[in-house]
This record gives sequence, structure tokens and C-alpha cells, in this order.
Amino acid sequence: MKQRIEYIEWRDSSIFNTQEYIADIDLEICVFKSVGFFIKEDSQAVFITRDTIRNDIRGGLIIPKENIVKRKKLFIA
Repeated sequence: MKQRIEYIEWRDSSIFNTQEYIADIDLEICVFKSVGFFIKEDSQAVFITRDTIRNDIRGGLIIPKENIVKRKKLFIA
């Protein structure tokens, strides 16, 4: 049985503290790179996880589709 793995680059908000003058700050949106076993997807999000054992899921991540920048699907034996 082949398992599906997803590589997803996705945008998220940035949080930081600074002593700089606010007008001098460059605004930056973080782009995360995540890899995980594909669990499910619907019209709004993709659900991947770092570990799977039978029906047990650990380290699940739900990524909103509107935040996805790049996505690759891989299959392993």
C-alpha cells in the first residue's frame, strides 16, 4: 500500500518585538515549509501529520488552502 506525503509551503503571520521606529520596519509574511503524511483534505484545508501508527495521529497540522503557496504530492511504498 502506497502512502502519500505532502510538501507544502504556506504563508502565516509574523510576530516579533522591536525597539525600532515602526515606520522603519520591513513587513514580512513568513513562509513555512512543512512535510507530512497526508491525512485528509476538504474545500478549506489540508491535514498532514508527522507520525502515523495504525489510526493514531501525532503532530497534526491543518493548513488553510488559501495560505498555500506551493504544494507537491509524493507517494512512497
